Amino acid sequence: MYDLSIQPESEPDTSNGWKISVQGRTVNHSRELIEKLVPLLHDRQVPFKLATAKRFALQTSDKPDFKEQSTKAITLYCPNGIEFDVLCQRVQEALAGYQGGDGIDSQTSYQRHSPGLFIRCDRDANGNYITAH
Repeated sequence: MYDLSIQPESEPDTSNGWKISVQGRTVNHSRELIEKLVPLLHDRQVPFKLATAKRFALQTSDKPDFKEQSTKAITLYCPNGIEFDVLCQRVQEALAGYQGGDGIDSQTSYQRHSPGLFIRCDRDANGNYITAH
């Protein structure tokens, strides 16, 4: 298992496609992220997936796509009805002092929001999924 997915009991709709990826290199980074973000994620009912050791092990892969995916320590899915820019700001504030994403390059199809924090919308205007390339 590469990720542990957590869905709030309310099962919010995330069909807007906006997501935040916070980068890291180790399980300790995942642990630090969850400690910093749980209050916000619980309060806002934000679904997320947390990287496991198996994902971080991909850092030694010869396959560029696997290697790039290996540093996604946590991915947050913005529920419909929450302003995405506000969620990004709250996440950035909650991550004050986090350095696990330092020096990690931008992810394909993602935009750098702040150090270690990348954003992307994976839906087109009709709600169809867009793969990262």
